[in-house]
Amino acid sequence: MRIVTPMLGSWTRHVQSFLPAVHGHHVKALADCSFAMAHAQSCQLSLIALHTLSTARVPSSQRRWERLVANDRLRCRDAGGDPGP
Repeated sequence: MRIVTPMLGSWTRHVQSFLPAVHGHHVKALADCSFAMAHAQSCQLSLIALHTLSTARVPSSQRRWERLVANDRLRCRDAGGDPGP
C-alpha cells in the first residue's frame, strides 16, 4: 500500500502537471518511482525498492518497478513530448 507524505503528495501533483496526458495511475507510479529514486540516489531498481514509501515488502516493490519499466502503455513520446534522438 502506498504511503503518502505531504512531500510525496506535492511531488505527485507536480508530476501530474508535467504530464497531463498520462493516466492517473501511471502518474502516481511515476511519482512514487522518481521520489524513491531521488532518495536512493540511484536508478537501480533494487535500491529504489528499498526507498519506496510503501507497506509492501522490498521484493514486491522491486517487482512493481520492473512492471512499470516494462509497461508498453507508458510511452515517453506520448507522456511529455519528443525527448530527442
